[in-house]
Amino acid sequence: MKHKLKKYLSEIFDIKQENITDEYALGSSGWDSLKHMELVFFIQNKYGIEPTEDNVIKMMTFQGILDIIQNCNIKYNNNNNNNITESDFVEALKYIGLCNGDDVFVQSSIGTFGRIENSLEIIKNAFLSVIGKDGTLAVPTFTTNSIKKESFNVDQSVSESGIFSEYIRTMPNALRSVHPFHSIAAIGSKSKIFANVKSKTSFSRDSVFGKMYDLDFKLCFLGTTLKHCTFFHYVEEQCNVPYRFFVKISSSVTNKGKTIPFLHDYFARYSEPLIIADFHKPGEKIFKEAGGKKKFIGSGPIYLVSARALVDTTLLHLSNDPTYLIADKDKWKVQEILNGNFKK
Repeated sequence: MKHKLKKYLSEIFDIKQENITDEYALGSSGWDSLKHMELVFFIQNKYGIEPTEDNVIKMMTFQGILDIIQNCNIKYNNNNNNNITESDFVEALKYIGLCNGDDVFVQSSIGTFGRIENSLEIIKNAFLSVIGKDGTLAVPTFTTNSIKKESFNVDQSVSESGIFSEYIRTMPNALRSVHPFHSIAAIGSKSKIFANVKSKTSFSRDSVFGKMYDLDFKLCFLGTTLKHCTFFHYVEEQCNVPYRFFVKISSSVTNKGKTIPFLHDYFARYSEPLIIADFHKPGEKIFKEAGGKKKFIGSGPIYLVSARALVDTTLLHLSNDPTYLIADKDKWKVQEILNGNFKK
């Protein structure tokens, strides 16, 4: 394992293997901050190790990386008899209802499946094998460029929505929408539709999420649950929930070499009082009511549900209770906002 790791690192950092000692670490020759992110992506793809804050810190030394991989292998060998393959994903996706010609939006955390060799390619191929040439595979490629007062570059800004989304974004045939905060990248039959979408807010009816609702995309949560369901934010904006309000964000977008100002409205949460959402608990109920299906591969779940059914079901709940997606302990704060006791 140590020899293999030195070989991989020498290729990433473009240095000789003999220069990689047990003390080799971030800041050493060839290992800068940009290369570190490349390393993190490689480790997740190669070994299925989720880049948590603790793991990223441990990966700052050669020995730390080695320890993480060895611990991952021990856990993998104890919990899995067989390596997860592309056919396993194909079978699971078909079981939960993904079909030829389907359009699917995937939010993912692939580290939960355990170790998968060449995981990004395997998962991408599984989706494309099932949906075929008439289908569309879309992923979130969200960034915080606008919040950081940086220009959003459609072609170059790295997705902050996980390694699988970044992998799809960099596909030669991928097209990306132009929103500086909540963009998506897509490959397949309907990808051109999203490349041309321009919306004033992240989750308006004319946004990429409104388009996916109109086209009744299927929503797939790969290795994660509905606690990360972005479409709940779409519903919140449609309902104009009382615990959010619009603020204007001024930024810029660089597209095809041209940079233009971009002023958009963001449906922000109150900073005081801090209100915590709880998408998991109501999400499971909404998922069931909307006719969703799920299946586990190893220790990782895969959820699939109609975007339209999920949105419509959530709209019904929010129309009856505007705090439906809020954690029980914070519901009282929403009422205080309605009473005018908190300022934006």
